[in-house]
Formats: sequence, C-alpha cells, structure tokens
Amino acid sequence: METKKEQIETLNFVLNEYKKNKNPNGYIMLNYGLYIDGSHIYPNNEEGIKHYNRNIQYIKDNFNNFKALRRLAISEFKNMLMVEFPLSNSTITKEILKVFNTQELEDLNKELVDDLKLLVEGI
Repeated sequence: METKKEQIETLNFVLNEYKKNKNPNGYIMLNYGLYIDGSHIYPNNEEGIKHYNRNIQYIKDNFNNFKALRRLAISEFKNMLMVEFPLSNSTITKEILKVFNTQELEDLNKELVDDLKLLVEGI
C-alpha cells in the first residue's frame, strides 16, 4: 500500500500528464468517463445503475445550465480521484490547484462538462 506522500506524488504525476497531453483517452479522462456512467466503482450492479441514472437526470434537468453542470463535473471528478487515490477531498482539491492555473482549470471544467453532456446524447 502506498503512503499518503506516494499517493500524492502519483496523483500529481497523473494530473500533470493530463495537463501536458490533454489526451481525452488518457488515464484521467477515461476513468472520469467510467465514473460518471457508474461503471468505474459499481460495474454491473444496481449501485452503478443508480449512479448513472442520477447523473442522467441531473444532466437532463440542467443541460443548458453550465454552472450547475460545472458543479456536478467538479464533484464527480474529485470523487473519482478520491476512489483512485484514497486521499481527502481537501487534499485532492489542494493538489488540483497546485497543478492547474485558473485558465487551465476552466478548460478542464469545460471538458468535464462536455463529457457529462455526452452521456445524454442520443437518449
């Protein structure tokens, strides 16, 4: 088991890799996509379906409300990171803010919101 320091180092590595490459198929965005659709931590069970359905309903209800979708995206992103790296919400937040400047963070938020919207396309 990694120490907290090692978990933070790994988290920073992964965040910096995303920042450098902005790969939509990289580790961060793939895991985010799996998390928001409920299959990341609840594969093939009722909890995953509930997670997915809650997200779908919220996204549909707030599809044109960027602020509401941004709140959900940030929450889901941090929750996904807390699953991947068993660190507190405040530690995850602190590390995200160390890696990304304000503009980079807004660009990331936009990408996270775009991924949320993809969940409801075609439904």
